[in-house]
Amino acid sequence: MTASTMIAAQAYDGNAALETRMRPHLVLIEGGLSREGARRPARPARLSLGQRLCAALCCTLVIAVLCVASLVTDALGAAARTQALDQLPERTVVVDDGDTLWGIAESLGVDGVPTRDIVSWIAERNGTGAALVAGQTLVVPSAVLG
Repeated sequence: MTASTMIAAQAYDGNAALETRMRPHLVLIEGGLSREGARRPARPARLSLGQRLCAALCCTLVIAVLCVASLVTDALGAAARTQALDQLPERTVVVDDGDTLWGIAESLGVDGVPTRDIVSWIAERNGTGAALVAGQTLVVPSAVLG
């Protein structure tokens, strides 16, 4: 009897109530699939050949319209800038050693007109290329000449 009471005393020595015990538990997840019910996700419907050709044609048409619109607006903008430069009074400038068309055009400082358009206008108006000679006379817009 003493042996059995000793075993019982070790099992219930008072510390057992303080220990936390992990109890196994189950979690039910609804909507799970069994092996028999497993299905692949539905694939989106594929376009037919006619639908693909129609989509390609529409994309090509949109790109073509955008390209034409870009070309037209560029041409109209360049024409408007050239017209604005043509309306300015003109003045002559003598080219110094080391001057360039770009430098002369930048020194004019025409507002609202890019320097490249002023360079084109000066070159076209004077019939000259990129090479300038010291002493050469150029016609430039004079309204903003400093």
